[in-house]
Order: sequence, then structure tokens, then C-alpha cells
Amino acid sequence: MKKMEKLKCVCGAKAEKLKTDLELFDGTILLKDVDAYYCPECKEEILTTDQLSSVREKLRGILPNFEAFSLRKKVTQLGNSLSIPLSKEITEFMHLQKGGEVKITVKNRQRLIIDVC
Repeated sequence: MKKMEKLKCVCGAKAEKLKTDLELFDGTILLKDVDAYYCPECKEEILTTDQLSSVREKLRGILPNFEAFSLRKKVTQLGNSLSIPLSKEITEFMHLQKGGEVKITVKNRQRLIIDVC
């Protein structure tokens, strides 16, 4: 891992730019020498918008017909809870079904990660 310039992480620590290997789709695809930042405090690898664009271009070279979903959705009220409706395209792509389970991880106040179980 070659260290380069630094970026301030959301935790306040300085994240260092480095080259890393990025595993996608549960390790099915491995992209080597991807530019990223690493926060020694959070132990997280961070990719900027430009770095993500570069990853997306590499993926298009491997999977020319693959397009990830990026949607804006309204948060709705469902009883006493809030919900985010998922479109048919997303549920089919993710193999989600009524009664299925997901794991929701809260990374910070702006980021949720949803893993299909």
C-alpha cells in the first residue's frame, strides 16, 4: 500500500490516500490498485466521488451491461414508523420477497447499509 495525500475523515482524523484491492459482490470481483483513503481511527476505507467514478468505469469494462441503482426516494409514514418504498426493479435485482430479512447497519447520521440476509 503506497501512501499519498491526506483527507479529513468524518470522525475528524486524517485519512491517508493509498492503493488498495477492492472486493465486490462478496469477493466475486477483485479490482486491484484502486485509489482510496484509509482512516486509521475508524479503520474504514473511504472512496471519494471521483474515486467511485473510476471504479464504476473499471466495472463497465468487466461488466459492460451492469448498472447499479441510484435512486432518490421519499420517506413515508407507515403506522408509527417511517418507511422507504423499494421499487419492483430493486426488489427483483436484490431477490427480496415479502417476509424476507435484511440487516440494517447505521454507519452515521447520513449513511445506512442494508444487506440482504
